[in-house]
Amino acid sequence: MKSLRKRLPVLFIVVLLPVLLFTTITLWKTGRDMREQVSTANRSALSYYTKELDTTLSQLESYLLNFAIYGDGVSDFRSGDENSRAIARSKAFERLRQDFEIYGADCIFVYCPSTDCYVTVYSSALSYQDARQLRKIITGGYESYLTNHEWVAGSLAGKGYLYQIAETTVNGPLVYGALVDVGAVQDRLTASPENAVYLTGPEGKPLAWGDQLQEREIALDPVRGEAYEDGNDSWMVIRQQSENGFILWETFPQGPFLSGDSIFPLMLALGTLMILILTGAVILIRRWVLRPLFGLEKGIRRLTEGDLNYRIALSSVPEEFARVNDAFNQMTEQIKDLKIQVYEEKLRQQQAELNFLYMQMRPHFFLNALTTIVNFARLGQNENMYGFISSLGRYIRYSLRRHVSSVPLRDEVAHIENYLDMANFQNPGSVMLMTDLQEEALDCLVLPFSIYTFVENSVKHALFPRKLMSIFLSARVEGDTLVVTIEDDGAGFLDEALANFKDPAWIESPSDQHIGIRNVKRSFTLLYGDKASLILSNAVPSGARVELRMPVEREPEPDSPAEEEERN
Repeated sequence: MKSLRKRLPVLFIVVLLPVLLFTTITLWKTGRDMREQVSTANRSALSYYTKELDTTLSQLESYLLNFAIYGDGVSDFRSGDENSRAIARSKAFERLRQDFEIYGADCIFVYCPSTDCYVTVYSSALSYQDARQLRKIITGGYESYLTNHEWVAGSLAGKGYLYQIAETTVNGPLVYGALVDVGAVQDRLTASPENAVYLTGPEGKPLAWGDQLQEREIALDPVRGEAYEDGNDSWMVIRQQSENGFILWETFPQGPFLSGDSIFPLMLALGTLMILILTGAVILIRRWVLRPLFGLEKGIRRLTEGDLNYRIALSSVPEEFARVNDAFNQMTEQIKDLKIQVYEEKLRQQQAELNFLYMQMRPHFFLNALTTIVNFARLGQNENMYGFISSLGRYIRYSLRRHVSSVPLRDEVAHIENYLDMANFQNPGSVMLMTDLQEEALDCLVLPFSIYTFVENSVKHALFPRKLMSIFLSARVEGDTLVVTIEDDGAGFLDEALANFKDPAWIESPSDQHIGIRNVKRSFTLLYGDKASLILSNAVPSGARVELRMPVEREPEPDSPAEEEERN
């Protein structure tokens, strides 16, 4: 029974699937029923807490308003007599001290802005520093903290409170308010460390015990509904919205709710049976299916990475995988042979195309050069003719290096300088070359005529009689990239030309416009692929700008006599 098609159906249908299906349904139904019962009970308790807290806040709000209007001494807070205000503060403080614990507040204050008269009482939940910070907030600009007779759950002076701050014009203006410490409320409502109660604003941001929530990986999210699972599904979260806008949350672990005495033995037996069956199934599946699949996947990955010598072993696998592995090995061998053939053909094609492009980049110059020599001879300017012919000889000598795929940048720059000398012979004082060349960059290899082409383009399109044209040439090495920039002070590229240069279809078109630039672009693509770039733009304030980026390549260092002798 070596066939995998016979093994897997027997394993899944006869043994694994019925057990898994029965166990899954049983556990799901039991867990669902118990979670619903526990959640219902906890939601009822949380609803009771919320209503009780709303009632307390409503009573506290009524007390605050009544005290601000009719409280002992409050009417004298605006008195111009300091003694009268002192007596008023004493009366108000005594009254508040007697009443504030009745209403469950942790801080009550009354403040008259016109006389800076401030009275407050607070519980042990607030430290002296907390009270001072709150006073600084109220007396330093209470307007931004007014809650319009509503209770707000938020942070004041770095601590979470459920607070109301209001203003009345009776006996005033008079500012009054009360604060309930959120941490103290949560502590009173929390039955145990595991069943924790949290109080937040409408957005669900914790105001106290945030570290505990973070440690348990629980997020209080109002958008997720009134009950949901969180903390890697280990905790149940329920919430109750208050009439005053805040939210009470309760979190409790799910583990205890899945271990009822009546179903625990059955669940334990089913769980043990499922574990045993799954363990056996995993071992067999790993041996019969996963291990051969991993071997095939590894072979595909190695093939994708370019390793055509990797072969998959044919032993110790089912018959089906053995046939697949053998087919893979044969396919890899065929790909290897085909890739070698394609690579050799591509090299021949690239060399032929490069030779063609090089030939296109040279001949158009020579007719103009011959005409210049003839003109010098007719005018009797022999010195200019001899100098021009000498420069032309160097030009031709450089042009004949068509079989060289790359030259040092210093040779290309020397060729450019020679070409501009020829241009100055034709039009004396017409072109000035300025360079900024890193010594490191001069040793880098570049495509012959790749930089010269753009200098020649500047001379052809930006040079005018009796006007000096400047060309700026710079080269630098940035990491593994050689950056060469050519700029002139002419009129720059036309917008239509810039658009054409960015169009791959135009680069490959048979048009005879800008053939030099198109040849450089295509040569870059052949030699460097996407590792090189050619960017054409207009300089500021005027002129054309060309930036060439290509990988840094250098000629290999010649062997020292000792190394050459050792090699021989």
